[in-house]
Amino acid sequence: MELYYHLLRQPIELKAKHTFRPDSLLNEGFIHLSLSRQLEWVANTFLADVVCLWVMELDPGQLVDNVKFEDGGAGEQFPHLYGPIPHEAVMRQMPMGRDAAGAWRTPPQHAIPISGSFKELPQ
Repeated sequence: MELYYHLLRQPIELKAKHTFRPDSLLNEGFIHLSLSRQLEWVANTFLADVVCLWVMELDPGQLVDNVKFEDGGAGEQFPHLYGPIPHEAVMRQMPMGRDAAGAWRTPPQHAIPISGSFKELPQ
């Protein structure tokens, strides 16, 4: 099962048995998630002017009942979480970086963690 990712302006501290409820859950009824291949597009399209950006890596097995893939525009299906993020689902949080042109890139530069190692993504 492919991992899910949520973009943050700063890392958050999740304590045992707590959940994370971003503003979008209250305002829109769901939490915006991405697949690894969607992260850079989302960051550069919607958060290009943000100074600091973090990626929360989520275990899909902890979210399976509340995730729906829905059209996010241009025919692309994005995962939306209809409920809070439980602390058990958060695998780690990583800062995103910018390339020489100022575009957001996945951490570390152009890579997403795969099974404890890093796999280069095509550019």
